[in-house]
Amino acid sequence: MKNIEEVVRYIEDEISKTADAECSSILAEVNEAKAKAEEELYKEAKKDTQLQLASQLAEIEAEAAIEISKSNSETTKKLIAKREAYTEMVFAEVIRTLNEFTASKDYEAFLIKKAQKMAAVCSLDGSAFLIRKQDEKYAAAISSAYGHQCEVKIDASIAMGGFIFENALSHAVYDETLDAAFKDQHEWFANHSGLIIQ
Repeated sequence: MKNIEEVVRYIEDEISKTADAECSSILAEVNEAKAKAEEELYKEAKKDTQLQLASQLAEIEAEAAIEISKSNSETTKKLIAKREAYTEMVFAEVIRTLNEFTASKDYEAFLIKKAQKMAAVCSLDGSAFLIRKQDEKYAAAISSAYGHQCEVKIDASIAMGGFIFENALSHAVYDETLDAAFKDQHEWFANHSGLIIQ
């Protein structure tokens, strides 16, 4: 009987050892599968997080670019307004100075000198000097300085002073008005003043 008990015990031990080994093997497989699943979940979560982070960063960068653009646009508008104010201030002073000049006795000498230069450029009869209404008092001095047969006429388009010289025979036209000089200087100032906004 002892033998049977020993055999039963031996079989029980073997079954227990085999069951333990199988349990350990199954537990190892389960743990390995669990570890792989956790690693896959971690990788997937990391990938999702990186995609979400990249998306949020792109959104933040786009919003920042829009804000920077708005800020630059507002700054540019302010600079343009300031440049225009400076330009207006400078040319208001130029107009004031020109008005003082055309009211001075030096203005008549200026017109005479310009008329003499026109005689050197185009001394044909049939010429005309177009002047503003306020300069009508200088008509005789201009005609005399030119020294050739000419006509002095009023031209309402001249506001600041000077004259436009025309000769019908040669089709020559010389704009010696302060208006043209002012316009040229205005353009020159805009291009060379250093007040360019980029």
